[in-house]
Amino acid sequence: MEDLALVKAFQQGKTSAFNALYDRYADNVYRFVRAKTSENEEAKDITQNVFLEVIRTLSKAKITRTFKAWLFGIAANEVRDFWIKHYQMPIDSIDLLLENGHEGLLPQKPATPKSTKAQAELLQKLYEQIPPTQARVIHMRFYQGLTRKEIAAELQVPEETVKTWQYRALKVLRSLDIRDFSSLGGAGHE
Repeated sequence: MEDLALVKAFQQGKTSAFNALYDRYADNVYRFVRAKTSENEEAKDITQNVFLEVIRTLSKAKITRTFKAWLFGIAANEVRDFWIKHYQMPIDSIDLLLENGHEGLLPQKPATPKSTKAQAELLQKLYEQIPPTQARVIHMRFYQGLTRKEIAAELQVPEETVKTWQYRALKVLRSLDIRDFSSLGGAGHE
């Protein structure tokens, strides 16, 4: 049965239609998410969230493109939300990261009440300036305090690759005019 016929059947109350869509796309969604997160357990959780969102919204959805495109749009949004949540840290952490360069480690401290949504948005803007793998390395190295060797093991890449990603990410972050963001609560970097 075609995807849109299954969608229509689900919208008419046939739960077996959702099961067919799930069976058809779950592996593909998981592989897409896994490629974007590089973490097996996180990818499983996000994939589950994708299909929970499908269940929640499909009954009233007006799909104007293919079901597959609609589904992967949800998956992309869930991955984006994961990274936004994953990188919420105090704004002064980015200042310390820039001050300490690529060899310094940040003290681990939880977000304070002053670490507002605006600060999280600032960090997201900063992380959007670099590829996701580089953002992940920066987070793991400077916020989680992992060594390059530990990051390499976690990401299943050579340690030199981690070093290169870290260097390139910090080079881009250093080139940004962080002072533009000081109104969001950060100390700025001059």
